Amino acid sequence: MFWGGCIENAQAKFVSVMSLFEVLDIVEAYERRPVPRIFRDRTCPYDTLSDTEFRKDYRFSRPVFFQICDMMKDRLEHHSGRGSDLTVADQVGICIHLLGRNVMQSDAARVAGCNQATVSRTLESFLAVINEMAGQFIRWPDREECAEIRRSFFRAHGLPGIVGIIDGTHCKIMRPSDDPEDYICRESYPSLNAGIVIDFTTRIRWVSAKWPGSAHDSRVFKTSELYRQLERNEAQGAIIGDSAYALETFLLKPLNNPQTRKGAALFSTPQRLFYECSRLQR
Repeated sequence: MFWGGCIENAQAKFVSVMSLFEVLDIVEAYERRPVPRIFRDRTCPYDTLSDTEFRKDYRFSRPVFFQICDMMKDRLEHHSGRGSDLTVADQVGICIHLLGRNVMQSDAARVAGCNQATVSRTLESFLAVINEMAGQFIRWPDREECAEIRRSFFRAHGLPGIVGIIDGTHCKIMRPSDDPEDYICRESYPSLNAGIVIDFTTRIRWVSAKWPGSAHDSRVFKTSELYRQLERNEAQGAIIGDSAYALETFLLKPLNNPQTRKGAALFSTPQRLFYECSRLQR
């Protein structure tokens, strides 16, 4: 009986030890199991927003937005969001919302249902595609287009020989680490000073966005290739600028501080502008 009891106790302990190993194996196998991916539900704002809300959030009408998506779909890199892949519409929507509303990447990520790193990669890819495609849409008009633009300006305003209007705009940016003072504009915030020329239909025909905010509008223009083309009479006409620009044979500007009302009125007449254009282009 004694030996029988010892054997039974030993067997029970052995079974207990084996059971413990089995439990440990089960725990280890559980820890090694693939963790199921939790997909975060992304609502689709493109279907749920009203037309007014859509334009407010994405700066374009719904048809134009999807036209942009269609143009970019073959160029945009394939980026993965949190839980599932971002569609082309997701990528375009994130970037337009981010740039148009000037929000933080983390805020855009929460709205889109992805993480900030995904937004950063998506934005980098989106901007690269925009730069590649810009030349298809922002270009100086050809000879026939210039002729039509000149006719349009003259019919509407009595201005002869005009192919565009130039102005500068300050694009607010984060304060850069290198030479930060160079980027502080006259309104005391960091910016890039972008020079822009539009035609009669307000289509953008030329952009220079490489100068810091402290640069004057006239400097942005005068150091550009467009200035040299106008100077060589290769741009098929003249442009109009405000008082920030110097008077040139190819650039008309307002008369500063006219001494009398009669003088101001005279300068504003089409006949006077025609005279100025004719005199400067001789």
